[in-house]
Amino acid sequence: GQTVSTATQRTNFGGDGGVGNGSIGVKGQAGSAGIVIDGANQFYASGVGGNGRFGGGGAGQTTSAAGGDGEFGAGGGGAAAFNANNAGGDGGGGLIIVREYYM
Repeated sequence: GQTVSTATQRTNFGGDGGVGNGSIGVKGQAGSAGIVIDGANQFYASGVGGNGRFGGGGAGQTTSAAGGDGEFGAGGGGAAAFNANNAGGDGGGGLIIVREYYM
């Protein structure tokens, strides 16, 4: 006979990108969604951090691990956890560009 299993899927969407202030205020990319599928074969993947103008977002995880940190102005990746408490990655710091002009 055939065996039928059921699974429950849960998805959490990434946050919207933020806007900096100063001379250049560029909105960042939104983070991607994380997903968990419960059932006989559990699968989970965390979301990737949103990219910024000057750096990439932190990596998501498919194993129980903390999220990756983002680069300049980018979001941190989400953590994946199965019976554990793992922290999401830190967002990248801001970036200041100083231009000097000599006359």
